[in-house]
Parts: sequence; structure tokens; C-alpha cells
Amino acid sequence: MIEDFSGISTFDQGMVPLNTWDQIIGKIVALREETAMEKKLAMITAVLVNIRLLDKEEKIHDSRDLKENIDTIYQRVLDETKQTLNTMVEPSNEYIYYFREVLKKLPIRSGGGDLIGDIRSAAEYFEESRNGNDPMLSFAGDLRKEVHRKLSPRILEKYIRPYLQLIKNNNSEPIAKAGYMALASRFDAKSEDRKFIELT
Repeated sequence: MIEDFSGISTFDQGMVPLNTWDQIIGKIVALREETAMEKKLAMITAVLVNIRLLDKEEKIHDSRDLKENIDTIYQRVLDETKQTLNTMVEPSNEYIYYFREVLKKLPIRSGGGDLIGDIRSAAEYFEESRNGNDPMLSFAGDLRKEVHRKLSPRILEKYIRPYLQLIKNNNSEPIAKAGYMALASRFDAKSEDRKFIELT
């Protein structure tokens, strides 16, 4: 059994319940430092179970003695969650499922804003701000469709990382492998507007 419903996993013996924001954030940070998928599953399950136990509604009660501005807390949750998502390589379907469930329960609509909404808005801007002659337009359109269809680590592997390799390192191989061979051969990385690069 990966996780019992007291929040103590087989790989994290003696773990106290995650009943403060610092503990929730700490577990999210620890996820990206763990290399074994089975242990990652135990940790993400612990986060999800404890969130559900703490509050059945939309947010987790902040039970710390030393209070911090709630907007600052939410921003930390947002930043650490995004960083953990961005560092994940080849996640299992089970991991993706549990992480998606965690995202649904985190208070990302407060303070730092709606994480999912922010990602989708950025993808729309990435496409809609380009003119009709932009060779990156088709790629940007596919990225927007994928983001609206299903948020998953596949977006990082097929779109974001190949794009950054092309733009920042002039390495066209990843984007060609992703299926955009014409773009890889004719796109001038120096012509890309900085405003698009900053979105990623």
C-alpha cells in the first residue's frame, strides 16, 4: 500500500499530518527532489489525502501560529507547484492523475491567480499575437489547442522544451522530432519576439 489515510506513507514513516501551508509546500518541493516514481506517488497521494482531510471545500485552513499574508502564501504555492511540474520528466499516468487532482484542490485562484487559467491565457496570447506570416503560427496554434484540451507533462516535452531549445540554443532537432520539421528548417530564432520567450 502506497498511502494510508492518516498521511503516513510506506516511504515516509512517521510523517505528521500536513496541516499547515508550509508542510504542504514542503511536500510539493520534496516531490521534485525525489527520483523514484513509486516514492513520488506516495508523496503526491499524501498531499492529496491531507488536503481533502483538512478541508472538504475550496481551500485549506491556515493553522499556523505565525501568520503570513495569505496572498504571499498562495503565491508560494503557485510558484512551487509550477516549478515541480516543470521539472517532471516522463511521469506515469498515475502520477499525472494525482497531480491533476492536487491542482484542483490547491488555492491557485487566490493571490497568485488561477494557474490553469494563466497557462491557457498565455497559450492564447502566444498564438493570437502573431501575424499571419509568422512561421511559428501553426506551432503556436497546436500548443494552444493542446493546453485547452488537456494539461499534462506532454506539453513540456512536445512544445515548451523543443521551443526553448530552438530559441535559446539554436537547436532545431527537438522541435523536428516533435513533428515540426519545416519549422525547424526555416525558422530564424533571432527573429522571435522577446515577449513570446518570456511567456515560457
